[in-house]
Amino acid sequence: MKKLLIAAIFTLGAQLSFASAGNNAAPSSTTTCVSGTVVDASTKKPLADVTVIAVTANSKSEVVTTNAQGQFKISSLAQGTYTIKLSKDDYKNQEKKDVVVKPENSTKITVEMVAETLETNSHRSWWDKYDLYL
Repeated sequence: MKKLLIAAIFTLGAQLSFASAGNNAAPSSTTTCVSGTVVDASTKKPLADVTVIAVTANSKSEVVTTNAQGQFKISSLAQGTYTIKLSKDDYKNQEKKDVVVKPENSTKITVEMVAETLETNSHRSWWDKYDLYL
């Protein structure tokens, strides 16, 4: 009877130990990336030197710049949902919301940026952009 009681206590202790370890396990450190290409909306040519920012809901961000082929890669992102913000001089800023990043695979996106023209801007904003006041 004593051996049965000791075996039961040992088994119960082991089960509690494993259950406890499962609840206190460290969050997964698996990271992944977002990559893609940025092109001009009308010419479909790649855009170099575009600033690409991946922003999380809690405002953490990662920043990269596109290469000469318009390509970018933001590495070491944790699993989650991001807003990808893109900006370049003489182009309208772009945002891709709700980009889901999963650890199983990288996420790829393509973004077309629209060139700013005097028709798409008010005269006032053009003057502000170049700080031209008489």
